[in-house]
Amino acid sequence: MNVPNSMNLTTALPKPLAKVREVLECVRRRAAFLLAGKEIKSITWESGSLADIRPTLTRPVFSHHSNVDFPSESAGAPAHSKTLALGFMHLPMNAPARGTPGEGTGPTRCRQGPLTRRFGFTGTRRELFREYLAPTPAMVALLLLCATGLASAAKRPPAKGIEVTYPPALPGGKSFVSDKTKEFLTAPDSLQKGVAIAKTPPTVDLLYYPGQTYAGKPWSVWGDSLAVNGRCYSAIGDHLAPQGNAFVFEYDPTTRKFRQLTDVKKLLGLPAGHYMPGKIHSRIDLGSDGWLYFSTHRGSTKVTTDEFHYTGDWILRAHPASGKSEIVARGAVPKHCLPASVMDPKRMIFYAGSAPGSKDDPLGIQFLAYDVRKRKVLYSGPDGPARALMFSPSTGRIYFNPEKDDSALMRFDPDKGGPPVRLEKNIGVRAASAETPQGIIYTVSQGQGGSESTLFAFNPKTESVEELAAVAVGTQQYVTSLDADPTGRFLYYVPGAHGGAEKDGTPIVQFDIRTKTRKVLAFLEPFYTKNYGVTLRGTYGLAVDPAGDKLYITWNANRGSRAWDTCALTVIHIPKSER
Repeated sequence: MNVPNSMNLTTALPKPLAKVREVLECVRRRAAFLLAGKEIKSITWESGSLADIRPTLTRPVFSHHSNVDFPSESAGAPAHSKTLALGFMHLPMNAPARGTPGEGTGPTRCRQGPLTRRFGFTGTRRELFREYLAPTPAMVALLLLCATGLASAAKRPPAKGIEVTYPPALPGGKSFVSDKTKEFLTAPDSLQKGVAIAKTPPTVDLLYYPGQTYAGKPWSVWGDSLAVNGRCYSAIGDHLAPQGNAFVFEYDPTTRKFRQLTDVKKLLGLPAGHYMPGKIHSRIDLGSDGWLYFSTHRGSTKVTTDEFHYTGDWILRAHPASGKSEIVARGAVPKHCLPASVMDPKRMIFYAGSAPGSKDDPLGIQFLAYDVRKRKVLYSGPDGPARALMFSPSTGRIYFNPEKDDSALMRFDPDKGGPPVRLEKNIGVRAASAETPQGIIYTVSQGQGGSESTLFAFNPKTESVEELAAVAVGTQQYVTSLDADPTGRFLYYVPGAHGGAEKDGTPIVQFDIRTKTRKVLAFLEPFYTKNYGVTLRGTYGLAVDPAGDKLYITWNANRGSRAWDTCALTVIHIPKSER
């Protein structure tokens, strides 16, 4: 029997179930033995119902997905192999044909037609059946394997995915790849009604970040990036603890090359056994002095303790012109990390929201105002922002949600000083744009835990709030980076920040403020999975070029592990006709 060496066996199961991974591992091992002894490299699953695998099922239904490939074990090149998906349908043998090609997910994903009564295939799918699963006993055996897998799952270890190698590499050892294809305009089934799709596909450059020479836990992006002076500045980290590391890079789109500006571990120079941050979770902002300012965050919640000599996280800065990096402050909020920030470049005040180093810390999230010129704390107090702040250059004021409460808004006025003032404004601030030429700041609400993420417009002069639209274009809600173009007409974002963007095709969304409409400029998946063996799963760092013609997006990307394992950069060249 001719079976591909790389196969993706997909069962319709929800992720939260405790025994899902054990069941899938059992199926993988037994199926590998059954199907000519070939090894099935990885397993994924999609949302569905546990009832879909109950032992009373009538028959298995198979579907072929020829557009999904996996990386080979040599040189990181993609293996363009066929992929087999296994699902189940609890239907009688004489069930009428229903459905359309590619409709839905999980058990209803298979194409159905006249042959559904027996095999679940239509047209050329019969050929696939004959090629891979011609013996009817094999179909019955696989069904039994899934049923017996439930009983033996508890005894088996969870599936861990493919073991990836470092540093990540593009096929042929290329430093970048550039693509323009109509596949970017192919919408997934999850696309909501009323969402437009661009008519002209963008050109997209893809690169892996340097420095990823060892396994992180995982390599990831958590902070927002900055595009200024013809360059893009972004940060990645290894997420290790208690001694992690993070880096700041400059990217030049003309040469398509990175330059490392900051190696946090090297800059801090701490002895072995001392805590070192594994993330830069803050924004990167440019001060009027020409320095980039940012702050650090922990790789684990269990290491910001006295055992590892923890006194608090750092405010750092990097100078693109000279390539130097410096420590601005350590422990500005004692024994707290600094995961959120924004910079007032005129007053040279670094604003931050903290995270307590210990869960027993009674202070909770603190709001920090730090004068970087005088190296002095201007204010530190409770009800700080958990993840994002708004800064208004026109007024000099700062706004944020206290903790994660989007039913109120805190205002800090540096000219008046004192504690922030609470405003009864219903606006979510999980991410915020810069103030536009029209004097408006745009925000998105949290969008986690089943809640809907909403786009808001905030006028800092009148402090009025307008609810604009829902953010989602498919199933994903969570947005952590929101940027406005230089004209103030378009907003850009990617839903599914913490993984899951690929479920909606990893859409690059443009929101037209004038018409209040959403348009997808490109669906990057499954193109990059198919052609380069890397899945772009979500982002915390997006920046619009000051010219408005490019989007820089730093990705948490997956080359075969369970979550993500690599940081990659894409540069989206927006066609003039689409902006």
